[in-house]
Amino acid sequence: MSGTIGDNVYRASGVVAAASAAGGGTSWQAVETGSTMTAVAGNGYPIDTTSNACTVTLPAGVVGNTIEFVDYAGTWDTNNVTLTTTEKIKGSDSDGILNGEREGVTVTYVDATQGWVATSTANETTPAIKSYPVDMLIVGGGGSGGCGFGGGGGAGGLIYKTSHNLAVGTTYDVVIGAGAASNSDDSSKGNQGVDTTWAISGGAAFDFTAKGGGAGGTHTQGEDATDGGTGGGSGRGDGTGGDKPGKEIQTTQPGDSGTYGFGYDGGNGSGGAPYYTAGGGGGAGGAGGNGGSPAGIGGVGKDYSAVFATEGDSGWFASGGGAGWTMYSGGTPAGSASAGGGTAGGTPSAGNSAAAAANTGGGSGGGAAGNGHGGSGGSGVICFKVLTADYSGTTTGSPGTRTDGSYTLVEFTGDGSYTG
Repeated sequence: MSGTIGDNVYRASGVVAAASAAGGGTSWQAVETGSTMTAVAGNGYPIDTTSNACTVTLPAGVVGNTIEFVDYAGTWDTNNVTLTTTEKIKGSDSDGILNGEREGVTVTYVDATQGWVATSTANETTPAIKSYPVDMLIVGGGGSGGCGFGGGGGAGGLIYKTSHNLAVGTTYDVVIGAGAASNSDDSSKGNQGVDTTWAISGGAAFDFTAKGGGAGGTHTQGEDATDGGTGGGSGRGDGTGGDKPGKEIQTTQPGDSGTYGFGYDGGNGSGGAPYYTAGGGGGAGGAGGNGGSPAGIGGVGKDYSAVFATEGDSGWFASGGGAGWTMYSGGTPAGSASAGGGTAGGTPSAGNSAAAAANTGGGSGGGAAGNGHGGSGGSGVICFKVLTADYSGTTTGSPGTRTDGSYTLVEFTGDGSYTG
């Protein structure tokens, strides 16, 4: 027995169409009800998502290969079908989503540049593979500097992803990582910043996690720098700055799901005469400086002003904090910080470092010798740039928006969500 759904001819379970039959030689398979399946070129699949969504792995591409899918029970709008592959889908590395009720679609592999694309559809007036690309920036909360001879706080980890596909009708949750709190204990290191995440609502795994920046160390033994999105700077002495691996800022860590944002190492402290100075915190664009004269400078941030500068923003993000001033050898100048939200180390007159700029992921400077304290780290941020024609405007948390030609720029400075 055969039947028709929209423009897609299929056959009942166990019946294979002949090459000359309607359907162009497609070999229709039994109804698929599982949560995962692997598709084979030349086959057709009625997929029943009544009880659960289904993730379909597409095969390696051979030009001209086709696969057909139909919504067997009219439930794809409730439980979607996700297409995933090592090839591209519509020219993107992101997954594709099928979520039209009673939808039927044929996907064809065209070449390595575009990969799998929809070449015919039924019962659809919008693109069958419903997704659109955005450029995204995700920055974790910055770390805080250490106290007294303090090392600089590390910047929040940073991810910049171009042409990341968002699925139409899917809600993405935004959690902005807080900057690390200042530590008021004269002999303590700073604190670590909090992760910033972007995730499909209700999902088990994050799409992106930008790690919070590492804590700056202090002169007290056992209170040295820590790792995070970037390393904190070591305190005065022979300590070692945080050595968070991964100078590639877009990487997947073994055993972790999602794309993780990291940066560069913190600088080491100097334990030798005449300086006895601390190291600067690592930044998204470079490592923190080692202790010397001046004290360690903060690692440089990253410039995205050409893409994400919003009203009142410089467009720079995630620079590390500078190390604090010391009294030795006539006084060693505090380490400086570059654009990107990080702050310089504490000075003799101020003692404490200033707080890093909010929503930049900057690390704060370390406290000056004596009882200077590191400031608080800068909170994280999520920005994305999308064609205005694709922008849904469906958000929670009141992100800031502005237009730039044919694009809309969206900036989340606090928790919220976006629905594609």
